[in-house]
Amino acid sequence: MPNLPPITRRLLYLWAGLWVISFLTDLTSGQGDGLSGWLSLYPKGILSGDLGSFPGILGYALIHNPSGILHLAMNALVFYWFAPEAERLFPGKAFLRLLLASTLAGTAFSLLLTLTGAEQFQYQSVAGGSGLVMTMVALTAAMYPDRRVSLFVIQPRLLSCFVVLVVLDLLGLIASLAGREGVVANHVHLAGALVGWLWVDGFGRIGWNLPPPLRNWKQKQQQRKSASKQSKAQAEHEELDRILEKISQHGMPSLTKQERAFLEKRSRDRRP
Repeated sequence: MPNLPPITRRLLYLWAGLWVISFLTDLTSGQGDGLSGWLSLYPKGILSGDLGSFPGILGYALIHNPSGILHLAMNALVFYWFAPEAERLFPGKAFLRLLLASTLAGTAFSLLLTLTGAEQFQYQSVAGGSGLVMTMVALTAAMYPDRRVSLFVIQPRLLSCFVVLVVLDLLGLIASLAGREGVVANHVHLAGALVGWLWVDGFGRIGWNLPPPLRNWKQKQQQRKSASKQSKAQAEHEELDRILEKISQHGMPSLTKQERAFLEKRSRDRRP
């Protein structure tokens, strides 16, 4: 996967590797008792304080059903289509924060549904990266709503495809709340979609204003980010002045490895 950005490529490799390990460990220890059981999300266990359930808070997004490869294959394929562009828009730590926010949103929604007391959510376990996939689809649909998707003989707008997926997940969630058992964690899909959509202000992009609480929160986040960038730029400027003053007084040989590395980084950053 030479053309994929680094985090997307590593996550796809991680998904595949963990699926193989979970497949083998489930064969030797029994279904659900191997790696997949350890990393799956068990909301009831977390709420009851079972420490063995805590790895699933984040781990569920890394593991897929080891009894079949279709779950992994579908998630990996759609992630392969949409995640690279999202990572290029939000590279490095920003993309990791997006993945973390999506994962935690799925966990939070699962815990919330368990707290409602609905029987069908009391012993539910969640595994799979579908929430991350929906985050990538939502983000891309918000950024490029008019982009066309080739589906055999039709080419619908990406935003329309995203809306259909959300509606289907909403219907699935409603059916679950009504007592119908299912194998798809629709609520995790919806949580991931909401994170991706809000991450790029999807409502604002299609002409809808955010509710005041969300709008105020987003403005504060943007202000914090701007202040952090200004503070970092000021600190780097002061450090550059100090190093240049040191060079003028004592020459280049007086610089430490850290100071030389700082100058090299500044030089790289200023290249067109």
